[in-house]
Amino acid sequence: MDRERAKELLPIIQAFAEGKTIQWRGCLELRGSCEEWADLPENELPLTTFPANDYEYRIKPEKRYVWMYESEGQCWPTDVWLSADPTQDDIEKYRLVRFVETFDD
Repeated sequence: MDRERAKELLPIIQAFAEGKTIQWRGCLELRGSCEEWADLPENELPLTTFPANDYEYRIKPEKRYVWMYESEGQCWPTDVWLSADPTQDDIEKYRLVRFVETFDD
């Protein structure tokens, strides 16, 4: 591993130390493609494969939830409930819809 690779991996190692989930995937230049992201073991970084140059690493993204106001079949962003979930009464009164962010790669 060279210094540039160490700089790339430093945030990954820091996140692992903080208890965040780390993911990895193999990327082979010959195939020109990458495998799907997979979680590393929860309590260890496998030293036999970490850090391998033919693997990519990332901090597992956390899902985000967004509330939208539904009116006449269309949804509009609302900044009213950014920090806390609305109550059931709010959901019914204001016709709120919750969207969950998903990750494809």
